[in-house]
Amino acid sequence: MQIIGKDDDQEGTINSKIRYKVLRQEPAGSGNMFTIDENTGKLYTKDDSLDRETIDSYTLIVQGTDMNGAPGGLTGTGTVNIKVLDINDNVPTLEKEQYAGSVDENTADVIVMRIKAEDKDLEKTDNWLAKFDIVKGNENGLFSIETDPATNEGILKLIKPVDFEEVQKMELGLLIENVAPFVKGNAMEMDVDVYAGEGPGAGVKPGPDGKPKPKPAGGKSYPISIAVNNLPEGPAFKPSTKPVPVSEDPKEMPKDGIIATYTATDIDTGKPAEDVRYAKSYDPDNWVTIDEETAEIKLTKVPDRESKFLVNGTYFAKILCMTQDMPSKTATGTIAIQVKDTNDNCPTLTTTHESVCSDQRTVYATALDVDPSPNGAPLNFTVVTKKTSGHWVTEHFNDTTAVLRSTEMLWPGVYEVMLVVADQQGLSCPEPELFTVEVCICAEGEDCSSKSNRMLQKTLSYELGTPAIGTLILASCLLLLVPMLLLFCQCRGDAGGGAFSGQFTKMPFDTKENLISYHTEGKGDDKEVPLLSAPTLVNLGTQTSRKTTNTPATDQWYCQ
Repeated sequence: MQIIGKDDDQEGTINSKIRYKVLRQEPAGSGNMFTIDENTGKLYTKDDSLDRETIDSYTLIVQGTDMNGAPGGLTGTGTVNIKVLDINDNVPTLEKEQYAGSVDENTADVIVMRIKAEDKDLEKTDNWLAKFDIVKGNENGLFSIETDPATNEGILKLIKPVDFEEVQKMELGLLIENVAPFVKGNAMEMDVDVYAGEGPGAGVKPGPDGKPKPKPAGGKSYPISIAVNNLPEGPAFKPSTKPVPVSEDPKEMPKDGIIATYTATDIDTGKPAEDVRYAKSYDPDNWVTIDEETAEIKLTKVPDRESKFLVNGTYFAKILCMTQDMPSKTATGTIAIQVKDTNDNCPTLTTTHESVCSDQRTVYATALDVDPSPNGAPLNFTVVTKKTSGHWVTEHFNDTTAVLRSTEMLWPGVYEVMLVVADQQGLSCPEPELFTVEVCICAEGEDCSSKSNRMLQKTLSYELGTPAIGTLILASCLLLLVPMLLLFCQCRGDAGGGAFSGQFTKMPFDTKENLISYHTEGKGDDKEVPLLSAPTLVNLGTQTSRKTTNTPATDQWYCQ
């Protein structure tokens, strides 16, 4: 640092020229650790032997003398506080030379032990905080280790269960270092021996180059023994999933119905479990039963490979094994019933109706066979000509679809095509299936489906609502009243002597029938007929006569 002295005498004269020196160092330690340039006041470390772990701060008394330090010069002193900062120059070590612990078999997520790391660097800093890494003997991922930042302890955990009958001894290698990189020293590797009876140890975890990691220079081994306690265990199914092949052909079913025996094993002895009972825990379509004592599995129905309860041709059911002691121990196993396919399904049409415009001659027929290969697709389509209207042939389109092609022009109407669909093995349904083809006349730019939709919309637009139906009923009632009114209305000719005798006038035109023959096909042109071009109205005072239809040549009168 820079020490600056001040003298009120005239600047630039000998009276204000200051010379510096260190009077005293506290604590004294092993000697003077600092030196000062007597002319400039710059303070330096004397050598590189400062050690924070020994002395972490110093106090210096610095003296300045004017007249450049000449005898008789005036003096002044100042105090300098120096704090020594920490660097990571100490490797962590373990608290003990040996460790021992134990865990129960078949347990997981338990703390095996806490390993205390010691470090002389400044506490609660990255120079002090230890970082543990298991670099040997943990290839199966049985253990994990993490650091408690408050105590700087490595917490060794067993995260997967250990079976006493399979694992007798494990050796772990721990690499311990600080979070901050080392300024001096290397990481330290420690051997951790995990004992579980007798047996071989594990290997060394390979390094990035595939070779075992070398132990850093200065490393020290710390053997740690962990005993695995052998506990009484319940039964278990081995294997946990038992495949059982069966056929869906009823002829191949076993006479007694027994397809398998699935007993649990006593883990401690390796023999079939005793004093246990068996039951079903999952059987989605109720296919099986199990003998509660012998674990014999029987089928209760003929297997169906096309059942919706199968997954990739396999039916799964779960079996429970329960001990008779209290509390009871249970084990679960799975029966995988692999159903072998037989050709027990004939292919059927997925749709039996198609529409086509009269200027086209082809439609598509598609069928489905739920049996897998080789008992399913590709399918073969054949037309039964004797029961088919029209002349049709089939052409291959893909494994499940055929092209139906008419060999002659199609007229509007409905054609019935009888089809036989067979699978790879030649199996077809007992009776041919009816496939109907509706042929219609299509306008330009539309097809049968769009035409049908348009007609359907038009039909729907003519549907009557409740108010319209009420109006129709009212109109029908009024029509029924017309004959009753006619009974009271005596409308006869002028000579009839009726109530309106003498009040009608004869029609002023000839009422002969008129029929015109056009001798043309299709829509004709409108022709004007003189007698029909417009009704003739005759003023009868309060009555009006209208000639509305052609009638024989006789006098006819109408009352309006």
